[in-house]
Amino acid sequence: MIRVPAPSGVKVKRYLSSSVTQEYIFQVNDCGFKLTFIPYDTVLRINSPRTPGISLNIDNDFNPVWMSGSQVLALAPVSAGGQLVSEIQDMYPYLCPANAMLHRAFTRSVLQNHPGASMRCGAVSSSLSSCNQTELDTLYDLSSYIFGDYTQFTRCISGSDPASDNVLHLFQLHANFFCDQMCVKAQIQAIVGTCPAPPEYTNVLNLLTC
Repeated sequence: MIRVPAPSGVKVKRYLSSSVTQEYIFQVNDCGFKLTFIPYDTVLRINSPRTPGISLNIDNDFNPVWMSGSQVLALAPVSAGGQLVSEIQDMYPYLCPANAMLHRAFTRSVLQNHPGASMRCGAVSSSLSSCNQTELDTLYDLSSYIFGDYTQFTRCISGSDPASDNVLHLFQLHANFFCDQMCVKAQIQAIVGTCPAPPEYTNVLNLLTC
């Protein structure tokens, strides 16, 4: 049995032929692609009327970009503000690919349509809008630990919030300090609390002079 969740805008179809051969179609109209899966027929085997396998149809009207191994996948449609990481780095040459992806995610107005979606994404975007190039470089350089490989820390500050609201808020407060020199030390300490914070957190905390 194949079970596939279908978020808003995604159509999942299941077709049955006269035999036991089944065809599964996953179609995302807003992205212009359709993925078709035909499983191997264990009853008819070589006599199956359909060839098993996976096929991908891409609509050229969406102006797809064929990417090389150095370019990021899962690109949003141009209509939704999609940009290549290389394009972000052309605008912000000091951002590494990982931070360029973070910046693109925070500055694209892509609606979250999952349960418990956080409004913090919009708040982060507003905070970033006042950053100049130097401030932006500093922000990502000193704040990337928030999204790094510190699972225990992330789980601790997130609690049971499915939208990780505290993670987004923590990054927003970093932006408020590095870009607008706002006094945010008490707010940051309140979020982290007694969680086992990584060394990078201590380094940032030492900069918060207010």
